[in-house]
Amino acid sequence: MADPSPVLIITRPGGAGQRFADRVRDAFGGPVEIILSPLMRIEPCATDLPDVAPSGVILTSANAVPAVARLGIPKGTVAWCVGSHTARAAQDAGLEIRDAGGDAEALVEMILAHRPAGRLLHLRGEVSRGDVADRLSAGGIPCDERVVYRQIAQDLSNRAKEALSGGRPVVIPLFSPRTADILCEQGPFRAPVHIIAMSGAVAARLDPLGVSGLAMVDRPDLEAMLMQTVTTLRKLSPGAA
Repeated sequence: MADPSPVLIITRPGGAGQRFADRVRDAFGGPVEIILSPLMRIEPCATDLPDVAPSGVILTSANAVPAVARLGIPKGTVAWCVGSHTARAAQDAGLEIRDAGGDAEALVEMILAHRPAGRLLHLRGEVSRGDVADRLSAGGIPCDERVVYRQIAQDLSNRAKEALSGGRPVVIPLFSPRTADILCEQGPFRAPVHIIAMSGAVAARLDPLGVSGLAMVDRPDLEAMLMQTVTTLRKLSPGAA
């Protein structure tokens, strides 16, 4: 008899994927097949600081945090962070955090409301959304930007491709529009695919896949993604009510 239980494919790069997998296992409370198949690898970029030293940094991803030390930005510098995961990474790096608790839109609104003095610096990836620096500068808050990492697309692993070619339901949490684009380029897939989308921008990229299920979290953070992933796995598991 074919195994009817769902498979979870985690596409987050590096240690972030393994940490998310471990938290899903703990929260699910039972056996679940998890496949780690990062769709991006993060590669640091060489850059330098602007001529005017920043009074604060803007972080729209935890992937930018290692650049703080590389650039010699002092500990205790204020870091305006997109959400709780990025804020925790910034705090661990010795920065004084301000957490927008949401997406780039919420981050820009928070900074515009607080109107910090000095000049800010947005540390970002090569592929970035939101035009953060331009919008802040247009709003009267001087802001530079530097690309500090690249997101290099990767193919699905052989094990992930096998799962997506089978008959078992496959659950895939997607944390960014870029990851959604990379996944769609490798589809469509034979398996029934259930996507957990971190934002409307992620969900909007999924039309080429023709997914069997789509759930969008009520707030764009890691905890909401974890809860919705576990909820979806439980609904798809044999014997679920």
